[in-house]
Amino acid sequence: MATAKSTRKSSKPPVFTLVETNGQQIRTTSLIVAEGCELEHASVIRLIRKYKSDFEELERVDFEIRPFATAGGTQEREIATLNEDQATYLITLFRNTPIVRRFKLALVKAFRAAINELHRIKQQQFNLDWQQQRIESRVEFRLMNATLKAVREIQGKETKQHHYSNEARLINFALTGEFKPLDRERATAEDLALLAKLELKNTLLMGLCQPYTDRKAALQQYAVELRTRRPAMTGSRQQLALAA
Repeated sequence: MATAKSTRKSSKPPVFTLVETNGQQIRTTSLIVAEGCELEHASVIRLIRKYKSDFEELERVDFEIRPFATAGGTQEREIATLNEDQATYLITLFRNTPIVRRFKLALVKAFRAAINELHRIKQQQFNLDWQQQRIESRVEFRLMNATLKAVREIQGKETKQHHYSNEARLINFALTGEFKPLDRERATAEDLALLAKLELKNTLLMGLCQPYTDRKAALQQYAVELRTRRPAMTGSRQQLALAA
């Protein structure tokens, strides 16, 4: 049986994300497997390349270069992305130590959880209420962007892509507490309703020439108020305007 060189021993379960999702695709990586099994990543990559033809009977193996931070600065390394079957086959090439066995179980559970989540997302998108809220949030998002551009034109300012991105991140922050992208296709109908109302509120505040910092505080408070009366969150665009 082929093996990869071990790096350390530990009784702690892996605490990092085991799978990555991109649309309907669920993948793990050679780095995730190496760290989960406590093996050297370089030896795992060599193993994949050695049996590449076997892996590609399951699906083409993608190799990519990803940056990573070190004490000496940012460096790059080669990563292989693997589907569930390829990851399972890779682990069969390792010695079945307690660490490998424990990680194998954790990885199976992670793939299953990701598959269930994708199924949930697909099912919710057939829900009429979800579709309505998705449309309303999309309309309010476009209105917010149009208002941003109009207000900046009045001020004699050019509006660039990062200005729109800043407003989107502001709305996401009010909803989630984090300045990061939000996958609206994964959001629930209730969260989409919250987004639409926050976008409309931000549009009104921009129209009143409220500065960014004031709008940030107001949207945070508004999100708290909305959550306290969440049962009444669904409704028409007219209701959204009245509530805002």
